[in-house]
Amino acid sequence: VGKLLGADRRMKGGLGSFVWTLPDGVKVGALVVVNALEDIVDPKSGIIAGARGETPGSFADSTQALLDGVESPVLTGTNTTIGVVATNARLDKTQLRKMARMAHNGLAKTIHPAHTILDGDTIFAVSVPEESESRENPSVNFMAIAVAGEKALAKAILLGVKRAESIAGIPAYKGG
Repeated sequence: VGKLLGADRRMKGGLGSFVWTLPDGVKVGALVVVNALEDIVDPKSGIIAGARGETPGSFADSTQALLDGVESPVLTGTNTTIGVVATNARLDKTQLRKMARMAHNGLAKTIHPAHTILDGDTIFAVSVPEESESRENPSVNFMAIAVAGEKALAKAILLGVKRAESIAGIPAYKGG
């Protein structure tokens, strides 16, 4: 992650997952591979991984670098964050499309800037209902499921970076 200012200032991305359980027992989970061009941002504390700054332990802030006119040396197609949000509730295709779109909000809250022309960010949504569940389930709270998908994806992105390990000289997150 954080390759906007060049490979020598990047950090290690990772694989993250998180499951949210709603009060009615419906589970919504996310699995994501984080290979972003930009910075990974914890909404509570700021940048946790990204383009490293000139001072050890600091970050360059990819958003500000772009606003300042920095051009990225990274080629299109070499960066993507790809993931899936899944639930055990029975959802139809229209609901799944909406759930995937809403999950992109979780990506945008944790990757700054998100969805640039150099990214291939993609989120899929799937429904894997229990065998015993009836064909129709009018009691499903779709709005809660979709919001949980957004939250689960955001958390999975943060955990993917936090759990990454340094490799081949590429540093990883070392925070708390």
